[in-house]
Amino acid sequence: VLGSIHNLPEMEDFFFMDYKDKDVYDLLSRYFQKELELAKWDGFDSLAHLTYPLRYMVGEQKIPVDMTRFDDVIGEIFETLIKNHKALAYIQRFHDMGGQYITVGSDAHVPEKLCGNVDKGMALAKKCGFDYVTIFNRREPMLVPIA
Repeated sequence: VLGSIHNLPEMEDFFFMDYKDKDVYDLLSRYFQKELELAKWDGFDSLAHLTYPLRYMVGEQKIPVDMTRFDDVIGEIFETLIKNHKALAYIQRFHDMGGQYITVGSDAHVPEKLCGNVDKGMALAKKCGFDYVTIFNRREPMLVPIA
């Protein structure tokens, strides 16, 4: 079960937003607070794409973002995930803080992209110090060795 936030209350999906006239730091501050609430809720197995808005702010609209402004709240999110035995994919810092459960997926929304770049995700996990990825069987984590 994935936990995911694609929009803030009363707002459209981050995918559709034009960030040129927006305060991206205010949006991200509110976004990470909602991510923290989601982590504390604990009704999922893996927190999906923690940096979802950055795909569009930085990746598509080329707006620079200083993520160090959010280190404290991201650290709190990680601590909550670690305490609750949840998986994540913002992996180097998560690993350094003691996280052990990570998942790798394509986040495919169309069949032709299913399993896309999973090999790269596995290689990145290994590079960050993980020896296993996590799958869930009836919501119980199972560690699978990275080849």
